[in-house]
Amino acid sequence: MMDHYFSLLFRSERNLLDGLRWFSQGSGVQQGEIMPEFPDNPDREERFREKYPDCVGFYCIFDEPSEQFVPMREFMGELDEMCRTYLEDKEEAYKKNVKAYLEAIAKRYEHLL
Repeated sequence: MMDHYFSLLFRSERNLLDGLRWFSQGSGVQQGEIMPEFPDNPDREERFREKYPDCVGFYCIFDEPSEQFVPMREFMGELDEMCRTYLEDKEEAYKKNVKAYLEAIAKRYEHLL
C-alpha cells in the first residue's frame, strides 16, 4: 500500500511538494484512495497507538486489509530513496525545497529513526 501511495505522490512536482509540506507538519495528505497517518496524530485510534507507536499508518477504503503500518525508519528510507531518484533531473531550486522538507520531517521524527 505504501508503494502505491508513493506512486501517486510522485505524479508531479507540485503533488510531491504539497505532500512533503503536510508530512513536515505531521499530517498526511490523501493520494487517491489512500490516507497516511503519522505516529503523533492525536486522533490515532488507541489500539493503533499502542501497537504501532513508531509507524506510519496507511488506510485504504478499497483494500483488504484496509490498513498497513510501516516503521518510520522504513518510511523515511523509502521516501529519501524515491526523492533522490526523482530529483536527478530537476532544477536546483526545486531540489532545495524538497531537501528542506525532508530535513524538517526527519527532525520532527528523529526520536523514531
